[in-house]
Amino acid sequence: DADLDRIEHAGLALHPRPLFVGSAGLARALARTFPRKRPAPCPAVSRRPVVTVVGSASAVSALQARRLARNPSNILVQMTWTREPARRDIFAVHRLGHLVAQAAPRVHYVLTGGETARGVLNARNIREFRLLGEVEPGVPFGMAREGTLICTKAGGFGAPDTLARWKATGPGWQTRMAKILRESV
Repeated sequence: DADLDRIEHAGLALHPRPLFVGSAGLARALARTFPRKRPAPCPAVSRRPVVTVVGSASAVSALQARRLARNPSNILVQMTWTREPARRDIFAVHRLGHLVAQAAPRVHYVLTGGETARGVLNARNIREFRLLGEVEPGVPFGMAREGTLICTKAGGFGAPDTLARWKATGPGWQTRMAKILRESV
């Protein structure tokens, strides 16, 4: 926890403040920093399509995307890597996020990989969202002010069926999020 507290402290000292994504441990470190206050009520969860965006080069994410793609009703956008990405490739991942946000602005998102999340959320002008829970340990989800549900997953995290398991019930994903949301306020 001490390492995560140092990362949190250094990040909060930066201007402009960075968008923290990807780690439930880091989220807990951030939560320890800010005073507890009664959160503003979240908007109701609206029925929207759920788009899964996989920009991570992790082999784990690639396998999860293949499993998710087995069901043609899932909406999956994936960047396929043929080599280990380099620093110069961050622009391409951000561009993917921008294209997804333009093509699908009124959806809920499952975002795999930190740069992927940054690209989509920046393009949607979502600078913050309220953390509401975890869909499974280490995989946080929350809601943006205008009602978009956002679930983030570190690229190398999870079992081969992690993405497919979340989406297996289709609209049930949103139903589960709505239930957790009701319990959190």
